Amino acid sequence: MRSSSHVLAVAVLIASFGLTACSAPSSDVTASPIASSAAPAEPTFAVGAVVDAATAQEIGMAGSQRAYPMADGSFVVVDRGEPLPEAVQADIDAKAVAFSEAWGSDAQSAATSASLRAREKVMADASGGTGKRPILILKMTAYETAEAEMPTTFWMVNGAGPAPDAVRRSREEMTAIVNEWLAQQDDPDLYVVIHG
Repeated sequence: MRSSSHVLAVAVLIASFGLTACSAPSSDVTASPIASSAAPAEPTFAVGAVVDAATAQEIGMAGSQRAYPMADGSFVVVDRGEPLPEAVQADIDAKAVAFSEAWGSDAQSAATSASLRAREKVMADASGGTGKRPILILKMTAYETAEAEMPTTFWMVNGAGPAPDAVRRSREEMTAIVNEWLAQQDDPDLYVVIHG
């Protein structure tokens, strides 16, 4: 029996050593931080805030916010899911009106590759600067038929939005059609209407 009690004593000693080794560290030892796999939060700015070029670059194009470039060299913060600040909408519209007047008033130049590239640039600049899907309302002057002696001026839609049709509309009528289409969308703020 003596050897049994010796084995029992050794087992108790080993067990108590194991429990001591597994006990919690004393309070003066600091735990090392655990690495987190969560990505750092993207910086957010107030919509309409005016920022410099460095901040605009920091905002980038990854999230829902953009820094729209203004003519004076500043940048205005916009959010893809929120209405545009008035200054940004006015800037987008001014560029579109200049394009629409130059492109939409001459029936002979309407289909040139240069004019088509200019139209795409208006839409791409608005989309890239806001993160929204562009709907361009633009002026068009064209001969309705091959026999027509005088061109007709009307307004059409290009880009996202309602499907184009053959109806000749005024600027106000085309804007009403686009607004009606937007009212039916789940999130109309995802679109930028460019009033040419």
